[in-house]
Amino acid sequence: MTAGRKLAGLVRDLAALCPCRLEQGGVPLTPDLPAGVCRCEVDARGTPWLAVAGWPEPLRVLGFGCDGPERVALAGAPGLALRFLGEAEGAPPEGLSPDASRRFYDLRLAALLARRPPRGLALESVASGPDARQRVPGLFARLVFRCPGGFAAGLGLYPFQGPVAGSAFLTAALVWFGHCRGTRRRFDRTLALCLHGDAALHLLGRLELLDPAQVQARLFRYDLAADTVEEIDTAEIRRRCRLPVSFEFAPERPCFDNALARELVAAFPGDLRHEKTPYAFDVVSCRGLPLVRVGGGGPADLLVGWEPPLRAWADLGRERALALVGQAVRLRADPPLVPGHAAYRLFPERWLERLLLDDIGVLDPMFQGAWTYRQVPTYRGTGRSIMDVLTLDAANRLVVVEIKAAECGTLLFQALDYWERVADGLRSGAFGRCGYFAGVRLSPEPPALVLVTPLFRCHRQQRALAGYLRSGLDVRLVECNLRWRRGLRIVRRTALGAGRGVAADG
Repeated sequence: MTAGRKLAGLVRDLAALCPCRLEQGGVPLTPDLPAGVCRCEVDARGTPWLAVAGWPEPLRVLGFGCDGPERVALAGAPGLALRFLGEAEGAPPEGLSPDASRRFYDLRLAALLARRPPRGLALESVASGPDARQRVPGLFARLVFRCPGGFAAGLGLYPFQGPVAGSAFLTAALVWFGHCRGTRRRFDRTLALCLHGDAALHLLGRLELLDPAQVQARLFRYDLAADTVEEIDTAEIRRRCRLPVSFEFAPERPCFDNALARELVAAFPGDLRHEKTPYAFDVVSCRGLPLVRVGGGGPADLLVGWEPPLRAWADLGRERALALVGQAVRLRADPPLVPGHAAYRLFPERWLERLLLDDIGVLDPMFQGAWTYRQVPTYRGTGRSIMDVLTLDAANRLVVVEIKAAECGTLLFQALDYWERVADGLRSGAFGRCGYFAGVRLSPEPPALVLVTPLFRCHRQQRALAGYLRSGLDVRLVECNLRWRRGLRIVRRTALGAGRGVAADG
């Protein structure tokens, strides 16, 4: 595609999305024109021409102005330009659909990368939205660059997407990278990631886990408002701006001593548990389903229900509250008393987690049940996440367990985020400061990572993504039987990453 056709395509798409007006030296020559009334085409020589509603003749397009993609320079008179409107602080015009908003930012990012190309790369194309043929995620800007060795794949994070999209972004980036490498065109090992703000800080650790022999990530920070693109020196950023990791939940905090909570657990032995949470309250739960929220030691501190709105114990009365809890206990069973009921469907991962915690040795006989923590809150900077299970093996090596009861495309990189936090906490001594593993001398060996899913519920992309990890990472996939609610049984164990293969069947 010629440069003229690319320019015409960008201008045409922006004109279809945004209102605009013709200006000369900042002075309006036309009233504000609605989106879709201006057209941009190319002639036989590949020169782009713009037809403006109400203007007598087409105007030749020179390119985007130096102040950003809001202004398109035109031939015919000094200072003549088409200005796109409705972009307060770089935001898309109001009323656009999510797909149209992504396309709006695609065009702005494409115009920026065309004016400020990264070193050694020249933008070839940008696209977003779902693509069933290519089977790649459509939430991010899919980029293709020309480079000296042929082509390079890239992915862009939109300004309205924050650090919480990190796992999905890395997953989509490697899926897109693998797709591009599998095409007929010659793609090298470069993966260009275009980020905004401080998003890079939340990705650097996981990017370091990739095998450089297979993929070489280059990070770029862009700013649409400032019209800048700069490459990020990852080593310097990691040295100067490493985000601190903490585990602020004190595990030694006892459960609230509540007489009514004790009465409930005694009334349904084997079904109910009084458990701590990473928040300021406890729960009385049935196989992972929270039934009663316990916020203190009195009746006024109890809230009953498994989905909002929760009801105060005093408002229900003792008999109705016991009846409601008893109904949930009968429904939270397999085979289900009422298939599809919320009390059966909700919180499947907590149910599976509870079965695993009843006997953590089912995952590995070397895991120590006495040093197993569930729902562990972790902090990186100001970001807070909660990992499923943290335990130790026989050698006092840390083990991170991530549980999914259904297919999840981001499982691997979400779990690696927790793994990296635990590894940083091990190096910094955060566990001792926060009261974990009191009196235990932890092994300095890097943590192990265990992914737990029912059989055939591990997304097929996860195995391919694990192939990009560097050697030396202990990543295992443990698959249980499909009817785990009726009785948990481990069916298959697989080592992922370098040297991967089926380790054991059971």
